Amino acid sequence: MFAFQHYGIDPDMIILAKGIASGMPLSAVIARDEVMRWNDGGHGSTFGGPVSCASALATLRLSRRG
Repeated sequence: MFAFQHYGIDPDMIILAKGIASGMPLSAVIARDEVMRWNDGGHGSTFGGPVSCASALATLRLSRRG
């Protein structure tokens, strides 16, 4: 799914955006536990919501079929 997987790279963090929800406004931050240390209120988003999350689930289901 990701280019780094073909080159033996082991990233600390991966940032995903609109592609995960077929163009709907949604993003994701995937990181190792030691990187994901947030203070209360230190991380938020103006994007997302139930429609974008439903779109992301449908996109992931389609990508698993292939």
